[in-house]
Amino acid sequence: MNIRRLLVLIAAVLACAAAPAIAWGPTGHSEVGHIADELLKDHPRARAQVRAILGNVTLAQAGPWADCLRSVGGPPDFAYAHSDIYGAPCVAFEGPELKAQMEDYVRRNWSNCAARAPGGCHTQYHFLDVALQRQRYEDGRVGTNEYDIVHAINAAIAVLRGGPSPAPFDFTRRDALMMLTHLVGDLHQPLHVGAVFLDERGRAVDPDSSDAERHRAERATLTNGGNSLVWDERGRQMNLHSAWDGVTPGAYSLAYARSFPATTGPLEGWTASWATDTLIQARGALSGLGFGAKSGNRWPLTFTDRARYDSDRAATQRLQIEKAGARLAQVLVAIWPD
Repeated sequence: MNIRRLLVLIAAVLACAAAPAIAWGPTGHSEVGHIADELLKDHPRARAQVRAILGNVTLAQAGPWADCLRSVGGPPDFAYAHSDIYGAPCVAFEGPELKAQMEDYVRRNWSNCAARAPGGCHTQYHFLDVALQRQRYEDGRVGTNEYDIVHAINAAIAVLRGGPSPAPFDFTRRDALMMLTHLVGDLHQPLHVGAVFLDERGRAVDPDSSDAERHRAERATLTNGGNSLVWDERGRQMNLHSAWDGVTPGAYSLAYARSFPATTGPLEGWTASWATDTLIQARGALSGLGFGAKSGNRWPLTFTDRARYDSDRAATQRLQIEKAGARLAQVLVAIWPD
């Protein structure tokens, strides 16, 4: 099946499913990989290295892989079971060899972090929750940790450059390339980086302002990447994160990605600089909104101008997908220069 038709099919399936929020959804992650696949045609060494590691799996196909891992159960069996929520983009990995890779990866990355998340540590590698008051990504701030997305991307890069997998991550080279493809996409979803922290009355607070606010951040004021910011639409409760995940297949400019400026400075610092850039985009994603008093674990939101917000969101989504594809290609060429 043509990759573009596959993306449209995936989008249609996901639109009908009550899927939990995952950055960009499979369509966006496939678009990021597709852009990088195209750009690597001009870089034969990097393209050959990708092929040597992934075999017949393209970067477009690899993009959604890290969310397919959510269909692997926990201990003791760590068994993969097809899911209608994630199933469409995951079919390519359901043969014996690639299914075994998913199960083994989850087993190795289940309990190797402090979070002990219900879905395993590997689910914590995908995001940050940096307060909008911060001007840049800085390790040690609220919403960062040693297994956050910045550290996970840098670990994948280290493995692809020939080094061991840095703790707490446990990546093979194949894991590393598939995670890198996915996580570079995640890093460009604004609500996977920047977060608004709210008190019980829906007023913004700064979680880094005091020890007391830092203590409250995780359990009381964190809005969970927008998952806890909700509104009613046609009888359904919507959340802001899911709105940002939905992207249109094929609405992206390869020409823009091809001309996108190269990241400067040492490779080790690229990921943090990209996180800072996305934090700026998150301020826009969380502006033009009003927040009401907390109810349960959610805050109701209102739009100052819904039509304008949706238009700005679509434009930002396109820009961020194009950036992510360009930067994924850039980092692969930096690892394997011509």
